[in-house]
Amino acid sequence: MARHQLLDYLQSTHFWLADATPQFGLSALPFWALNPVLGFATVSGPEWQAETKPVKSGTSLFTRTTVKGHTVQPIVMTRGALWYDSDLSRWMTRAQHGRGVPRRNLILIQFMRKGFRLEQISDVALGLGASLGVGAVGVAAGLGGGFLSTALGLMASQGMDAALGGTGLMRFPARMWELGECIPTRLKIGDFDAKSADVLVDELEVQPSYVNQISLLD
Repeated sequence: MARHQLLDYLQSTHFWLADATPQFGLSALPFWALNPVLGFATVSGPEWQAETKPVKSGTSLFTRTTVKGHTVQPIVMTRGALWYDSDLSRWMTRAQHGRGVPRRNLILIQFMRKGFRLEQISDVALGLGASLGVGAVGVAAGLGGGFLSTALGLMASQGMDAALGGTGLMRFPARMWELGECIPTRLKIGDFDAKSADVLVDELEVQPSYVNQISLLD
């Protein structure tokens, strides 16, 4: 029996990183640390590690390992340079001078491989709900945090596709991570080379305070 496409392995190419905490100040436009229309070429995967310590109880011959905390590794993102894009340097400058809200909550979304057109969405939503055991009625009524998260990710996907003049395909989010209280720690402008025709690529490193994987099923 053939495997359903929804059960395929995820690919590294379908992702989106967005600022979830826009700041509305005195200016007419809100401040997003990351422009919601522009994407990234690469984003390093979230990584967090447990800090442990050995504990020996009584006369036991063995030591137990307990968790005393967690550390989160930096997130590195790259994008091609554009003359009208100063997001990365503006965020870095705001963090240096303590202006506005330099600590931002970012959402990293990984999408399903298969995309769907608008006329297919209702059928796909019902099929997805049945496949996950949620039930077609629950999905149609919009019940449950999982469906709400999926719908928000779906709208975000469509908005990004339309803004970029894409193919009109929507993608369901497969996995999501909250990168909490990110602060930019390093900005590297791409190297200049008069003998090269390559796209100039800028690199930004941010340090999250915590990482949470957001469940799409509950």
